Amino acid sequence: MLQGERIKVSQKGFTLLELLVAVSIMAVATCAAGAGIFQTFQNNERNNDRNTAITQLENASYWISRDVLMSQVVDTSGSDFFSANWTEYESGDIYEVTYTFADMDEGDYKKLLRTQSINGTDNTTRLVAEHINSEPSKTTCNFTDGIFYISITVTAGEGGLTQSETRTYEIVPRPGRG
Repeated sequence: MLQGERIKVSQKGFTLLELLVAVSIMAVATCAAGAGIFQTFQNNERNNDRNTAITQLENASYWISRDVLMSQVVDTSGSDFFSANWTEYESGDIYEVTYTFADMDEGDYKKLLRTQSINGTDNTTRLVAEHINSEPSKTTCNFTDGIFYISITVTAGEGGLTQSETRTYEIVPRPGRG
């Protein structure tokens, strides 16, 4: 050994055991942080899907309740989801509204479309809601004893993160209607 290369007794390095313990503590802390970040992203995705489902339900309920409240006739027996019509008091215009399901670009769920015509012309179609679960046990409507009953289920998301929301409404048309 050269004279400048002597190790002093007071100088000590880390032992292999100390290094292994430090590395394992860092590994456990990194895994815990990674799991926390992953959980945060999953919760954000679930919350976004739930908010999407609720927003779609609110859109559907707004348009459906608006049209049923105006209607003089509601028909749930046709091939469409349902239809409603009314005559505008002041102008005498005849409004016809039909709600139908259409396939979405991807997935098994449907979109709810509202087609309106005034005096048999001016057909305009509007997207009311998406991600509708159109199975007969999930989304239903009927008009019984002057009350319109509707239950709508919306499912948003994919895989194990899907979020479903169901709302049931009873809509009583204005007096002299329905």
